[in-house]
Amino acid sequence: MNGLVTLVMPVYNAEKFIREAIDSVIKQTYSNWELIAVNDNSKDDSLVILKEYQEIDSRIKVYSFDENHKPAIVRNFGIAKAKGDYIGFIDADDICFEDRLEVQVNFLKNNSTIDLCGGFWLRFGKNINYEQAYIKEHNEELKLAFIYENYIGNSTVLARKEVFLSNVFNPEFVPMEDYELWTRIIMKHNLYNIQKPLVKYRLHDNNISDTIAVDYEGVKNSIQLKYLKNIGFESDDDELKYLKKGLQIGRAEGYKELEKILFAVHKFEAFQNENHFFDKELIQKTINQNINFYFKRLSSHRLKFMLFILKKQYRYFKILSVKTKVKFVLKSIFRWL
Repeated sequence: MNGLVTLVMPVYNAEKFIREAIDSVIKQTYSNWELIAVNDNSKDDSLVILKEYQEIDSRIKVYSFDENHKPAIVRNFGIAKAKGDYIGFIDADDICFEDRLEVQVNFLKNNSTIDLCGGFWLRFGKNINYEQAYIKEHNEELKLAFIYENYIGNSTVLARKEVFLSNVFNPEFVPMEDYELWTRIIMKHNLYNIQKPLVKYRLHDNNISDTIAVDYEGVKNSIQLKYLKNIGFESDDDELKYLKKGLQIGRAEGYKELEKILFAVHKFEAFQNENHFFDKELIQKTINQNINFYFKRLSSHRLKFMLFILKKQYRYFKILSVKTKVKFVLKSIFRWL
């Protein structure tokens, strides 16, 4: 028999959507699963509905808390109860495609070096009609991208049980505890995103990110700084801001901001040359492309800055296209004149 899959589902005031979520698990083309549904002290009829389904299908196991603990602790509880060879997640307001588990189990069986896989998800609800999230695919792409963004959808995850023996969710990073967890897992395990939709992610007014008072960007930055520190790269908020611009194209900047981007990128490349944590070719391709973008669209020029580039940061001048080099030099000179 194929390996048992455990899906962990936190449930809090989900009576409007939970039937669709559970039905999408029951309808899976892969039948060897258990669903651990944990009621997090809901105030509506969520627990009543869960018990109805538990009576109908013995693969559904229901637990209930007398106090509200939030999803991180609930998922950790579910992981501890899991009996599956593979462990994954689905939120009580999301919907699995019918072949989700079959696709993921087959992928993990056929790719022994991959320990955790996610996939595309379709956003719907809140006036959005099935908008697809396009995400990074390979482990090396994800490693680098985690510096600036989370590209693993929590409700799409399925992993070998060994992954969670020493890695669980940290509630200090709500509502992005999943992002923080992936940055730790990728230190020792290979991740991959299957390039097809696996889950429908529902947007509504009660999504946790919309209902709790938290500095969203502050939590995100703290996760990114922690990730960099864990790999041995020390940074602060300001350096991180400009490093992320160097790794992910943002709006065009003036020469003062570009100087900070180049400083952050240069420091990062020096670290990589000593530690080799990331893929060298991927870093060079990403940085070269992005630096070309910023020079091409430079919004302000100074002769002093041009001389600084030619003397101190010539490596980045060399990678520019001929047209961008000429434009940069001429604009810098004529701005001075």
